[in-house]
Amino acid sequence: MLNIAMPIDGEYEPSTAAWVRDQVELYEGSGGTRGTTLRDTGLPVVIVTNRGAKSGKVRKTPVAPRTIRSGTTTSARIPRSSSRMARGGRT
Repeated sequence: MLNIAMPIDGEYEPSTAAWVRDQVELYEGSGGTRGTTLRDTGLPVVIVTNRGAKSGKVRKTPVAPRTIRSGTTTSARIPRSSSRMARGGRT
């Protein structure tokens, strides 16, 4: 079960991708009133906080929730450059 109140403590390491860094900074710096859409897509954004598997540092990634099928099933679409980074590629 997901507990959104559970904090992830530790050292925050901003993304190496400038647009991800900027999006997270804008969103968090405004208290969630700005930077609420994913780049130029207009899709609403959720900032996902997790811990890096190798570094152990706190990471933050903007993702766009979307409906997979009609109904209540949802997933999060990770932007292409972030998914390449997760596989060890470059942005």
